[in-house]
Amino acid sequence: MKSAKAIAISSIATIACAFPMMLTGALAVQMREEIGFGAAALGLLIAAFRGTSAGTTFLWGKATDRLGAVVALRLATVVSAISCAGVALSESYGAVLTWMIIGGSGIAIALPATNRLMVHSVPIGRRGLGFGIKQSSLPMASVLAGLSIPLVALTVGWRYAFWLGSGLSIAVLLSIGRRSPEARQAAKQRSKPPPVDHRGLLLVMGIAFGIGNFASSAMPAFYVDAAVGAGTNAGVAGTVLAVAGLCAIAVRFGAGFASDRIDFGHLRLCALLLTVGAVGQAMLATGLPGWMAAGVLIGMGGVWGVNGIFWYALMRAYPTFPGTATGVVATIGHAGGTLGPLAFGGIVETFSYTTAWVVSGIAAILAAIAMLTAERPLERRTAERELIPQDL
Repeated sequence: MKSAKAIAISSIATIACAFPMMLTGALAVQMREEIGFGAAALGLLIAAFRGTSAGTTFLWGKATDRLGAVVALRLATVVSAISCAGVALSESYGAVLTWMIIGGSGIAIALPATNRLMVHSVPIGRRGLGFGIKQSSLPMASVLAGLSIPLVALTVGWRYAFWLGSGLSIAVLLSIGRRSPEARQAAKQRSKPPPVDHRGLLLVMGIAFGIGNFASSAMPAFYVDAAVGAGTNAGVAGTVLAVAGLCAIAVRFGAGFASDRIDFGHLRLCALLLTVGAVGQAMLATGLPGWMAAGVLIGMGGVWGVNGIFWYALMRAYPTFPGTATGVVATIGHAGGTLGPLAFGGIVETFSYTTAWVVSGIAAILAAIAMLTAERPLERRTAERELIPQDL
């Protein structure tokens, strides 16, 4: 598969597989009018999606290194299409919760599959930008989810937004095409055991990623609800969320471009972005509509700007079994993303949005410290791997 097509398919597939969660967060105000649920229940929906992903990504990572990226991506898009369609048809909170659990399996398959496709299809000199583009798909999903409020939910109804999400997954499925040479290489790897070296490093990377996910998971899920509660119009809040997603996309593009031009120091850049994100969350904690709008722009650019450069650095260190390495790190990382909305929603209902944003900002600082802790071991691992010819 050509590199441009691989990047495009990886990006759009990630958007499609993230839509069940992103649309639920953005459309919560409209959904609760029909179904009825509060902030803690919203947190449970997001946590169910992320929790399923956390619980299954390790297994799907190993499976992807055996099945190949193309087969895994087909499965991921089918699951996502079913999840979005299920939410669109839901008449109760329990039904939405069930489809969120199913949708979490889709993103669990898509992440290692798209990472493997990138490693095998994009040349190393353009891979940093490629990962920046691919990882921009998650904030792009947030942009589209935010725009769905004024364009779809407030015009024809929130259910149509989920039908569009299901249609996007089907479109990606049809565009993937046949099995690639990479799939045949995956078949050769079925008899090879996955790498078990440097498990401590993978653990530290997973912890750093997990705390960062804890810090980032609340903004797209809760900003609209928090902003409307502070006096912002729902359509305006959705538009601001969309612009914040664009900020995150711009940062991921820029970080990916920079990744191809520096040999090391990638995790230092991650730590800097997380610190900037913490500043944005402090602004959200003020509860003032103007400051909150500026805070979500800065916060999304910071904590959501990290992922592209993070995955580029990790895949560079583990090029032979990218699915397995992704599965190990993402399992821990998604656990943080699962606890994030659960804890955030609980703090909101027990204390306030102000307290919840402060806690989320502290998590971003802790994630930055963890990134710095992992930096030197990861650079040593990368240097070792690049001295050994890789049969990809």
